[in-house]
Parts: sequence; C-alpha cells; structure tokens
Amino acid sequence: MMISNSAKRIRDVPNAGGNSVISEVLSFEFLNKACQAELLKTEMEVSYFPEGGSITDYVCKIFNKKVGVSVTRAMKYRGQYTEEDAHHLLTKKLKGVIQSSKNSMEKWSKQILHVWVPNKHIANTITKNRVIPTTESFAEQSNHRDIRVIPSPSNPTNESFDHRAIQPMSHSIAEQSNHRVIQSPRHEETESFNHRAIRPSSHSTTE
Repeated sequence: MMISNSAKRIRDVPNAGGNSVISEVLSFEFLNKACQAELLKTEMEVSYFPEGGSITDYVCKIFNKKVGVSVTRAMKYRGQYTEEDAHHLLTKKLKGVIQSSKNSMEKWSKQILHVWVPNKHIANTITKNRVIPTTESFAEQSNHRDIRVIPSPSNPTNESFDHRAIQPMSHSIAEQSNHRVIQSPRHEETESFNHRAIRPSSHSTTE
C-alpha cells in the first residue's frame, strides 16, 4: 500500500507512546483520500495548557477548517462486542476529546473521534443512539464543541475512501449533546488490514 508523505511523517516521528501509531497513520490516510486532508501537526507538536491531560493524535485541515483527530479501535479479544463495551469506549474517549479540545493551544474548530472497527457488527454497535454518552454533565463539559465520531472498517477498501463518510450533514446516525455519529458507507465484513504495507523495514513499532 502506498501512503502519503504526511502519513509517513506520522509513522516516523516520535509520538506519546503506546501501540496506536499504525491506526493513526491509516486514519490520516483515510481522511486524506476522502477529502484531501492536509496534515498540520503530529501528536507531539501540539501544545497544551495545562499539560498532563489527554492529547489529540494529530491536527489537520479539512474543508479549510482546522480539525483535531483522535483515533481509537473498537474490538474485543474474546466474546462478542456489546453495547456496554461501546458505551465504555465512547465515554472514555469522548471525555479525552473534550479535555484535549479545552486545553489545546491550537484552537481547532472541530474534533473527530475516528474509530477503527474490524467488522459490520461492531460498526453498527458503535453507531447506536443509546451507546452515545448524553448526560447533561457530559454535554456541559463539551462546551458546545462539535465532535464527530466516525467508525471505519479496518480494511480501507475503495468503498471506505468515500468523501460522503465525513460530510457534516450526511450519513448522520445520531446527534445528541453536540456529538454527531457518522456512519462510514458500506461497511463490509473484512479481515484486518495488513500493517506490514506501511512499516519501513527498520521500524520497530507494533500494534
């Protein structure tokens, strides 16, 4: 798989640690192919005050808007992925998104929570209305920021790279407490993407 120079930059520069670098590389490549996203800053290039809280994975420009992007994966090693699993993941990650938006010095206009999913079942579970955190306290923390949750299949086929997946008003599954969930079109039952295609031979990061 050929990836853009910006995706290679995300892959090769130092990050905050963890095993998410490949997910972040593919996330940017998805947005780049979907809407010509332009990378502005990688994870460690974003400044925060105060420091020490949740951070965003990268910052890009989409439709002439500065956007923060946080990337996660919805999967389960054993057993079926449940609505409880989805609610726990989204609550945790959206709280982090709200905190990073509040503390960031970048002042982006929106933030995307990009969720990689291995199959259609988990994609459908993530996008159910009742798994989205909607409490008043959660809404107040968001300070009316526009947060978009985009579930994407882990095999980036041609169908996945469709600009409609991130259009602000299209494919909207739910909009509550200023959190919009957008379904990537035509989720397919696919095997996991082959990560070796984006790793240089000397790169030791694993996922």
